[in-house]
Amino acid sequence: MKLVASLGPDAARGVGMSQVFPGLGNQAVPVVREYRQLMTSAHQEAALTSLASFEGFLVAKTIAQGLKSATRPPTGKSLAETLSKTTRMDLGGYELSFHGARREGSLFTQVAIIDASGRARY
Repeated sequence: MKLVASLGPDAARGVGMSQVFPGLGNQAVPVVREYRQLMTSAHQEAALTSLASFEGFLVAKTIAQGLKSATRPPTGKSLAETLSKTTRMDLGGYELSFHGARREGSLFTQVAIIDASGRARY
């Protein structure tokens, strides 16, 4: 975690943060398990596994699922229209919805606090 690397675990201890998708340690969520398995099979587990790359993985899955339902040939406009009509998209235990005026996608929020060892505890 960059904050802990910059400040050190003592200074970072007690800092709270929120995130809008499951933590990478939550193996109970199928999409987290899928991501970790793919990273392991690509021999990238330690090198590139991060919340930022997991977020990119979720975005890629969202676009891929949206393109499956978009009109042919798929365009940016048809993808946007398809997503705007999506009432429930399950990415594997992490659900999104973009219908109507709702544009946030997910209502998931998780709070973490940095512990004395510099690890995020959810």
